Amino acid sequence: MNRADTQRIAEYIAEFGIDYETVTTADMYAAAEYVGVDRPESRDDVWDIRSALAPLVPCPLDDPNS
Repeated sequence: MNRADTQRIAEYIAEFGIDYETVTTADMYAAAEYVGVDRPESRDDVWDIRSALAPLVPCPLDDPNS
């Protein structure tokens, strides 16, 4: 999976406020289908999407004030 496809999936998922800790593979598959790119096929693809999602939606677990 290329970086542009990974970013498109992450940006679409971020529109729903889903963070990298709670995103599921099913979310990724649905997002890929919606934006018209291939589904993530490997564990590395899944982690790449999570990594791209991390700066887009803050995870409550990362907030030191909570």
